[in-house]
Amino acid sequence: AGGPMSSVVRHTGTDIQLSHNTAAMAANDVVIACDSRMAAIFRISKYVASSQTISHEASANSSANLGFAANGTQVSQQLAADAGTVMPLESVAWFVAESEGETALFRARYSATAVQVEEIISDVVSLQLSYLVAGQDQYVNGQSSDFNTPATVDWGSVVAVRATLVLTADPQQPLSQQARTLSHVIQLRNH
Repeated sequence: AGGPMSSVVRHTGTDIQLSHNTAAMAANDVVIACDSRMAAIFRISKYVASSQTISHEASANSSANLGFAANGTQVSQQLAADAGTVMPLESVAWFVAESEGETALFRARYSATAVQVEEIISDVVSLQLSYLVAGQDQYVNGQSSDFNTPATVDWGSVVAVRATLVLTADPQQPLSQQARTLSHVIQLRNH
């Protein structure tokens, strides 16, 4: 989720009344809604400003329901008014590409009906991802041909992702290879 959240005042049928709409959510926006029992991603089918109400009708989604039972049947779910929130869903892609004769880290995100691309960090040579599987003590390279074979990876058992950026060497500010490599580990809570 990205951007400000809105609290649920009432959820009746396919209509969700919000306390406010500071994220300026509108028809056709993809949002995530959740409370202490459930979470759902859907496209807003309509927005009524006078009542601060968004809808999740079947016309904009695969169904008008927000949930599925364990056997795959559709279940009508309602967000709790005391704990429900709605936020814009932000889907982001990260990549390294050329920019003004140098390479840089970019972020692309879908906003309303267009893709917005922005440069985040200049002088980035590469972005590498590696994964840690539960019960293992070594990260697996995300570009390994073995790793991309579906039979060899149980994505549900991945407990951490390590993102490593390598920066361009600058002859005017010489640094060791270690100082030009930035790593960040993200622990996943997917089980």
